[in-house]
Amino acid sequence: MAAEPVDYVRDIKPILAKNCYECHGPQKQRSGLRVDTAATLLQGGDSGPAIVPGKSGESRLIQAVTGTGDIQRMPPREPRLSADQITALKAWIDQGAPAPAAEQPHKSLGREAKHWAFQSPVRPALPAVQHADWLQSD
Repeated sequence: MAAEPVDYVRDIKPILAKNCYECHGPQKQRSGLRVDTAATLLQGGDSGPAIVPGKSGESRLIQAVTGTGDIQRMPPREPRLSADQITALKAWIDQGAPAPAAEQPHKSLGREAKHWAFQSPVRPALPAVQHADWLQSD
């Protein structure tokens, strides 16, 4: 019986967002690695591709989250990925790492994005004016 297909958007991207974007996202790319799209995972960082589609055992991402090979265990601090999360990552990679072709990089939603200076100005609605007889001159 074949394993149920892992959905990148539903199953994988939330794991990466929660655990990896802080150090490997749009604002910071430690070791030259950005993981907010499947394309950047394939491209990899300073040490090469983070994933090898169809081969989770050869994927540096799996080596990092399991602490195997010559890679420091990731994330470097608690909480670590759960066994279920690691299983999902492995299954996705072993299934060929399918992802949407038009996937867009994650947009930073850091503190600076919420600062008033980075908000687009919005023109307030004009107040309703009621006709007043006393304003008319004869």
